[in-house]
Amino acid sequence: MQFKAGYIVDSIAAEIDKFKAHLDKDRPVDRIKLDQINGLLQLASSFEVGFPHEHNPDFRNLNPVLATLNNIITRGLPTRAPVLLEAVFSEIGLTGRSEDTSEFNFPISKTPIGYETIFELLHIIEPQLDITRANYGGNLGSNLEWDSIKKHLFLKQILESQRDFSTINAKLKGGRTVDFCFMSPYLYWREPTKPEEKGRYEKVGRIFEVDGPHHLLTEYKYYDKYRDAIAKEENFETIRCTVDAIREDTTDFETLIGKNIYKLFRENFGKNISEHLRLYSLLFIPFAVARIQKTLLEFLLVHPELFGKEKLEIAIIERDLPCGAIAVESLQALFFNLNALLNDADKLPLPEISLTVFETSKWVFDLKLHREARVQDEQFFNQHTFDIILDHSILRRSNVYKETDFQHDSSIKIRSAHYADTTFGISRRVYCADLLRYEALVERKGDGSYSSI
Repeated sequence: MQFKAGYIVDSIAAEIDKFKAHLDKDRPVDRIKLDQINGLLQLASSFEVGFPHEHNPDFRNLNPVLATLNNIITRGLPTRAPVLLEAVFSEIGLTGRSEDTSEFNFPISKTPIGYETIFELLHIIEPQLDITRANYGGNLGSNLEWDSIKKHLFLKQILESQRDFSTINAKLKGGRTVDFCFMSPYLYWREPTKPEEKGRYEKVGRIFEVDGPHHLLTEYKYYDKYRDAIAKEENFETIRCTVDAIREDTTDFETLIGKNIYKLFRENFGKNISEHLRLYSLLFIPFAVARIQKTLLEFLLVHPELFGKEKLEIAIIERDLPCGAIAVESLQALFFNLNALLNDADKLPLPEISLTVFETSKWVFDLKLHREARVQDEQFFNQHTFDIILDHSILRRSNVYKETDFQHDSSIKIRSAHYADTTFGISRRVYCADLLRYEALVERKGDGSYSSI
């Protein structure tokens, strides 16, 4: 299930705004550049959540406090980061606050990061992730499918395995899937592959089908031709990989996906984590915080009984960047501040939260990012019971990697999306509910003026 949420710190937003300010929207080339950064930000704000049970909120009867908090968190893709997050980043030396103390603004980046670096890193991929057949998370239909990608180290992360064809073109139903799929988040220049072709800007949608010998049969040829045709209606090109091409490894993924975007993924895959940890933290922790908060709200929407508990035991497994402690503390502040404005009948107090974080230490730039949360190991995880377990990674896409540690049947898995789904009901939505009643903020005096309460 795909959701949309994302935060961005002021210093990163300032670099992007500065870049956009120099673009001329009347120039086609500049419109392409604008589409590119907007597409990347939208994709970074899109993530897949796997709940252990069916997630089906009653949208006709949403709690108005939870609906309001959802709308605050998802009001932009991305939107401004919480002040708490900015303050933590300032404290650990990633950013700096404006000298004008009359406003909440943190425009100073103490970590040099220009627009080009931001653009490059937003091509999300986990550096040096070793994916073997045993730990590959895709649902392979045959050994031949694995043979087609096993030598391509980073393509295993960006190619989506067994995507439902109906999400490409609804004409084909019945749970039919494609072997592999890649969808670019933006328009870019594609060089011609044949003498009669011209280069063009396009939003690349590529379907890679691994065709065994049975595809030579007449009935398969007709069916494949139909699938290719209806995929083309949605600007998806189908590339059919034969047994010989797979054995000889002659499929030119670089050209088919696009040389520029292929190069960016390859460079990000090869990055040294320790050398770029400050940059990853500055850019991606805010997105991760928003994802944690959005997922917690979604879970609370369908589990109102949790508000009757004195204390919630929450576990957050951080497969990469630390985000759980800031997300929970900031969400608690949102609850507190909204409740402070409401009359007593409309308040929804959040129970006390006992948070346990299970970190991946190589991704932790500063232990202060954990705030005062309890940091434990897998033994502790296996010996304790939690009300909510979130298993989070921002650099891993859904169904790419099978983790073997911190496994629990009740875990809610959060991973980056392969593409931003903008179909009806899956795009970002505003949650509607009954009106909240707020306490008065001022009293009216006899002379018509007001005094604050």
